[in-house]
Amino acid sequence: VPNNIGPVIRPNVSSLGVANRKEECNCNPSGSVSDRCNGTGYCICKEGTTGPKCQECLPGYLWENGCKCK
Repeated sequence: VPNNIGPVIRPNVSSLGVANRKEECNCNPSGSVSDRCNGTGYCICKEGTTGPKCQECLPGYLWENGCKCK
């Protein structure tokens, strides 16, 4: 029975991952790895960058087309 359940679950998880990767989150292109969300619906920020759209710098960083260490 477990072998029959596994294949049923995997396509659902896989299709959700594809849907999330296609979702545009308008992530800041200078501060994030991609303009699209990761699998959990968040922007993936580059080093030193924070905020929901990766548009802010962490303490110790200055914005210069992305966050640069001071």
